[in-house]
Amino acid sequence: MNVTPLDLRQQQFRTAMRGFDKTEVIAFLVEAADDYETALQEADRLRQDVAKLSGQLVEHQEHERNLRNTL
Repeated sequence: MNVTPLDLRQQQFRTAMRGFDKTEVIAFLVEAADDYETALQEADRLRQDVAKLSGQLVEHQEHERNLRNTL
């Protein structure tokens, strides 16, 4: 099961005697969701950077091949 930041923000827990402090649990889940969302955005940005750099690498390899053929 993939957990999204929205899942963390909307998670509901049953209350029970001697349970956790509901406010602390909610605060923790919000903080975890924010950090998770930031990590997902960073991973997406890095994927885009890799794709861009891969394209540049192919272009440079092509230029190198042309130079070698010219020499």
